[in-house]
Amino acid sequence: MADTFTGSIVNPEDVANYKVGVQTGTTQDGWLTDTLVADGALLEENLFRYDRVDQAMMDLKNGRIDVMMSDYVPAQALAAQLGGLKIVYHGVLSSGPVNIVIPEGDKELQRAINDIIKQLQDEGFIDALAVKYFAQ
Repeated sequence: MADTFTGSIVNPEDVANYKVGVQTGTTQDGWLTDTLVADGALLEENLFRYDRVDQAMMDLKNGRIDVMMSDYVPAQALAAQLGGLKIVYHGVLSSGPVNIVIPEGDKELQRAINDIIKQLQDEGFIDALAVKYFAQ
């Protein structure tokens, strides 16, 4: 949000009271459309879709939208880069995990993948990739 934001965002549904920016095709776009717009809580004309998250951030900074929803790591990086913005809510929209599909019963491969993912998370590599590729 802009540093001057005086509203209250306690849970994701609270964005329905504002003009919301979101990157097209993201989890957040799907959730806003399928949940808030479909239920009538957020008017379609108050949902602004962007090709890139940095475009939404610029409109937020310039006051064209009130709030924007995106993944945390790119939002954090862009907010720091642009200045004048703050994150007022940090949470999860869905409880469903990201999935990797492997042949059924291949426990060795599953264990190897899980170990590598944990190592990459612990080293901060996953967050670094998110910043590099999604915070631009």
